Amino acid sequence: MTKLKVNLNMLDAFSTAELNAAEGVGFARLYADSWLGPLPESATGTAGSQMWSTAIAQMGKAREKITANLDRLNEVAAGSAREIGRTAAAYRGMDLRHAQDIDDKHVGEELPDTSPHEGFWVGTSPLLRLKEPTADPAIPESISAALDLTSWLSLSHWVNKGIEVICGVNPAEYLAEKIGGDWEAFAKAGSAVNNLADYYGDYADNIEADRDVLFSPADGHAPWEGHAANGANAYYTKLVQSVKGEAAPLRDFASQMKVVADGVAQMTDALKSGLEDLMDYLITAGVALAAAGVSWETGVGPLIGGLAAGWEIYQAFKAWAKVVDAVDKAITVANTFAGAVFGLLGALDGMQDCPLPSGVYDSEVPG
Repeated sequence: MTKLKVNLNMLDAFSTAELNAAEGVGFARLYADSWLGPLPESATGTAGSQMWSTAIAQMGKAREKITANLDRLNEVAAGSAREIGRTAAAYRGMDLRHAQDIDDKHVGEELPDTSPHEGFWVGTSPLLRLKEPTADPAIPESISAALDLTSWLSLSHWVNKGIEVICGVNPAEYLAEKIGGDWEAFAKAGSAVNNLADYYGDYADNIEADRDVLFSPADGHAPWEGHAANGANAYYTKLVQSVKGEAAPLRDFASQMKVVADGVAQMTDALKSGLEDLMDYLITAGVALAAAGVSWETGVGPLIGGLAAGWEIYQAFKAWAKVVDAVDKAITVANTFAGAVFGLLGALDGMQDCPLPSGVYDSEVPG
């Protein structure tokens, strides 16, 4: 039969350490709200942007699950810590024989009670992981400004006619409709999600280390032994597994967000190059056509091969095709991301399956 041994000060120290850690979860919750919350359904000035709307289609649900999990972590961490504290208080309120009877073992010695233990939560504080996120790769705060799209809104008659023939739409309006959005904020949100994954990992490591201190034998005896201790040990083992289990889906989520951020950065570079080439060829071709007294419509028709502007017109078509291709590739990435997030949603709420200690481990100590 299991002999009851308990170091009450160790139980108090364990309870206090876990309660303090649970309070820190509130900061993690604020961190998640701060960096995942500012992603609007439509970015300023680009309402209905195809790529943005696609990319953030499931972000609201993901954010809700991430914050709900942090709320649950706070609830179970604080609840289990208080249960340990109540157990210690209950032990102090009874004689050893009564305590041993409750623990299903009769013993005739005093409960050990040594000086407070200083070894709980001595690892890296999870809160240190919650640093300011970064946009990596660097993404302009405004793609419109980075591409100087406003310069496409006030052009000469000849260039505008060229745009009608080559592009069919104004490039600035086309890109605002297709790819506008606060992509820098999106990239930072992905970095924040990765930081939250690291937070969960460190939190689990600290609980696991504390559990080992409280329940693993040192010099032949653990600070707490008995049936209630076995139940508490089993509960904290499950809690560690639940907390560790949150890190992997968050890292997967962050990784998918980085793929989108990388795609936006590559798209921005391709668009900048394509738009610069397009403008150069439109201007050169327009000048040549004007000098020849030929309109864009005529020049792009049967006479294109024999005009001096023919090469520039051909290159303008290629430059615009490069722009459209870069946008299409980026939208494909956004579509893939939206599907991946939908698949990850079920894995983002694992903490909801972690029960409160009441009914999970029963110390059989009145409190």
